[in-house]
Formats: sequence, structure tokens, C-alpha cells
Amino acid sequence: MGTAGRARASLQFAWPKVATQFLQLWDGQLGLGHHEGRRQSFESLGCFEHYADVIIQPADLLARLPDVPDSDAGIVDLWRFHQSPDRVATKLLMEITAANPVSIGELRDRGFDLDCILWLAKKGLRRILSAPPTPS
Repeated sequence: MGTAGRARASLQFAWPKVATQFLQLWDGQLGLGHHEGRRQSFESLGCFEHYADVIIQPADLLARLPDVPDSDAGIVDLWRFHQSPDRVATKLLMEITAANPVSIGELRDRGFDLDCILWLAKKGLRRILSAPPTPS
């Protein structure tokens, strides 16, 4: 019963399926608003632009942004961290990725927490580049 429940949950509640359902819902709501002649502004939907729309793979790269100076690891001190090791790890990640992009998998193998990696991208200090597709 547990295996069947997990399989059902994986099929019905996997993020790609849920995201598709949300898009269909929003499209339907937009259609209703236009159909009823209501003048509505949906500019607020832009607030969702920073939400993840792909699954991060180990081969994806954490890379420096061109407009973030290599020596700008001190900017991390401007943000509050729950624990001091997070601040140290974040600064180290900035140093490691200053010259060349590094794969998420390699960073994880080195012991870096995924939250720390994603935090740099969220704050605009680094970016995540999708790995090029492997030839089949």
C-alpha cells in the first residue's frame, strides 16, 4: 500500500505536473478576466519570475556573473546568516568560482551544502548555468 501511494504521489504531484496545472489555471483565470470584460492587471505575475523552473543537475555549473568583481566576497558580510560556517562556506564558494565555473556535483562532493550554492544565485552573486546536453 505504501509503495502504491508513493507511486501515485510521484505521478500526481511531481513538480512538472503541478507547474503545468498552475499554468493552465492562470491561463484560465486570464481568459475569464478578459471574457467578462474586466480590466485587470496581471503585472504582478512577474513576482514569480525568480521561481525555479528547472531541476538542478549535478553537471550544471555555478559561475561568476560578469558584473560581480572577483574580490567581492566581502559583500557576503552584509547579509545575516543563521550560522557562521554558512558565511565562511559562501565566501569560499565565491573564491572557488571566481575564475572558472564549477559543477554543482563537484561542489557537493567537496562538501558544500546545496542551500549555500543556491543562496549565491538567489542573491545575484553567482549564476547557475545549465549543463550542455550530452550527445546521444
